[in-house]
This record gives sequence, structure tokens and C-alpha cells, in this order.
Amino acid sequence: MDTLRERHATVRTRPLPGLTALALLLADLLALLLAWGLALLFRAATGGSIDPLLYLRLLPALLGFPLLFGAFGLYPALGLHPAQELRRLATATALGFLLLATGAFLSKSGPLYSRLSFLLAFALALLFLPLGRALLRHLFARKAWWGGGVVVAGEGKEALARLLQEAPLLGLKPVSRPEGAYALLVAGSLSGEEALALLHRFPRVLVVPSGPHGLLWAEVRDLGGVGALEVRQNLLLPGNLLLKRALDLVGGVLLLVPFLLLYPVVALLLWREDPGPVLYRHLRVGQGGRRFYALKFRTMRQDGEEVLRRYLEANPEAQAEWARDRKLREDPRVLRVGKWLRRLSLDELPQALNVLKGEMSLVGPRPVTEEELERYGEALELYLRVKPGLTGLWQVSGRNGVPYERRVALDRYYVQNWSVWLDLYLLARTFYTLLKREGAW
Repeated sequence: MDTLRERHATVRTRPLPGLTALALLLADLLALLLAWGLALLFRAATGGSIDPLLYLRLLPALLGFPLLFGAFGLYPALGLHPAQELRRLATATALGFLLLATGAFLSKSGPLYSRLSFLLAFALALLFLPLGRALLRHLFARKAWWGGGVVVAGEGKEALARLLQEAPLLGLKPVSRPEGAYALLVAGSLSGEEALALLHRFPRVLVVPSGPHGLLWAEVRDLGGVGALEVRQNLLLPGNLLLKRALDLVGGVLLLVPFLLLYPVVALLLWREDPGPVLYRHLRVGQGGRRFYALKFRTMRQDGEEVLRRYLEANPEAQAEWARDRKLREDPRVLRVGKWLRRLSLDELPQALNVLKGEMSLVGPRPVTEEELERYGEALELYLRVKPGLTGLWQVSGRNGVPYERRVALDRYYVQNWSVWLDLYLLARTFYTLLKREGAW
């Protein structure tokens, strides 16, 4: 029973999942009120009429949203991946607004409400709810009271406890005693005696399976009294591929606007510093092993290869860095305008053309060269199954600061756990990463 008493990776003050749930509930109500308030202000600003008493009748109905969110497992939402939380929030919010509309129709007051205000409030709620939760976690995830205590058991308990400490946004905090713990987290195998002693003492048991499986969207099935775990390969389903392509086309068209506006500015700056082509075409390996030319704004000197060769010959440390990551923090080939483009992550805007042509996707693994394929090992088959992405897990996980082995692991995770919700989450994270300029050099 030493598993329950070990002091590894524990917190001194026990976290309070009830208080965490209350904080999330209040944030959700504030987000809903803000969404409705802005929708009605927009209607008033555009000349529409508003009956305040009519809309005040909706306030009690808004209190029903937390009940829906609770039914969808959104309180206290501990251990949920952001993509899972986003899907549950969107589904529950859509159901809540559908019930509101149905209630207004059945009460014969539907025509009195503004349909535009209703739709705008729904759209704003879809935006404000996840933003409010993200802000709340940013402010309080490292506080002692936030989250729920978990007892970690099994062969891999030390490594998993460290992982949880490094990921406070999950809200699962290792504790040493089972009393009042939120869950038992089993990493690896347990002996029969240890399993019997532990499994029935906790309201929840989370099991970490061995092997690189894509379990983000796994579901339990009952096969005539026998439990089975269904693991879907979403990127092999034709309907999902069509949905992903539709998202790519919409995003590609939207990205064309800043690309066309920036093109003449970059062309002028390049002409002044190092006259030559504005776009750089680099051969990459895409879906199914097909080769294509990925487009970027040119950020390097035209004689860059010779400059790089001389630099590596004279700098053994840089040579080792290049061999390890295929990147240099201090790259002698990069122009002044190139440093500016890279720092703002604008050099890859031309890849909107690759996305529209179907060679790349908005979100996916990082596009690699022929020489890099061997570094993928067993994960190569997964990489070749999908289109490379303009952004992806690598870009929002530290970008240039991520070791190459970690990049491969992130690409594997993306392919095995893909869903449109994961893509939407990564697009939002990319925007946040660009604003903070994380890992850009």
C-alpha cells in the first residue's frame, strides 16, 4: 500500500473540484450574458427595436445552460483535451439555443424576438464560452484550489506524475492520499492485489494504456456483455475528408487577402536588399509520397547554400545543431527582411496557394524534405497518410524550440487523433501563438 503514501509529485493543499466547477459555471454565465448583451446592442445600434422586458424573460432560461453543460461533463471538465471540451461546448450550446427557440415558438412569442439577434448571440456564445474558460484556466490553473486531486499508481507513476505537474491546465494534480481524491490514475499495470485494494476506493478510475493509440475520440462499446474500445481512424472516413477540404478552401481564400496585400511590400524590400525572386519554392513530400513545391516568401540570400556551407565548416557547434534539427538559431543566410517576416510568421503566407491547390491543408503535420523522411521511422506511414499543414501541433508547441523527435511524436498524435474540432482548436492556438511570437526565429 505504499502507492497511496508516497510523497512523489504531490501538492500540499488539496485541490477542490467543486470550487473549480463553480468558477467555470460563473464564467459560462458571464459569457452567455455578454453574448446576449452585445447582440442586443448591435440590434439597437442598427436601428432595430428592443423590448427589454421581452428579453428579460430569457434570463431564467439562461440558467438552464449550466444544467446542459453539466450533463455534457463540462463541470469541472478535468483532464479534457481542449478539442474535446470545444466539441462538448459547441454541442451543448447549440442544443440550448435550439431549446430556447423551440420554447419561444411554442409560447407564440417567437415572432417578437429578433432572429438576427438570436443568431448573433449564438455565434458570440460559441466564441466567448471557450475564451472565457481559457482565460479562467490561465489565471487560476496554478492555484492550489484549482482542479482535482488524483492518486497515481502503476509502473509508470513517476513519469505520469511529472507530466501532470508540467500540464496544470489539465487540472489533474497528484496527491499522496486517497481520501477525497477526484480520481485514481493508473499508469501501466497493477498487480492483482494492488488493483483490488485501489479500484473500489475511488469515484473515477483513469487508465493510461500502453502503445501509441489514438484515443482522443475513443468510445466504449458493449458487445453482448463484453466491453470493447472503439478507436476510429477519422482521416480514413470520406465524409471527414470532405469536411476538412471544405475548411481548407474557406481558410485558403481568407488567407489570400493578406498575401496579396503583403506581396508588393515584400517585393520592394527584397529588391532593395537582395534583388531576385519574391517567392521561394522548396521541394517537399506530401500525401501519399507525392512531391510538391511549398511556397514561401524568400527570406534568404540567393547564394545561401554556399554561405551555409562555409559557415558550417567554420562552426562545429552550428554543424551539430544543423544535423540535429535542420535549423539554425543564428542562420547566416537570412536577410533583414527575412528576419522580420519570420519573426511575425508571415513568410509562410504564400502557402495559401498550396492549400487551394490541394497540396497542403490548413492544419496538418509539418511539411518535410526527402532527407527528413528517414527520421520518421515507423511513423512514416502515418505522415504520408495526410496532407502537410500550414500550421499544426508542432507550430503551437514551441515551433523552432521543439526537438525533432518531439515533432515526429506530435505529427503521429495529430494523425491518430484528428477531428474537425482538433483542427479548429489548433487554428485558434496558432493565432494565439502568433500574437505571442512563441518559438519564432
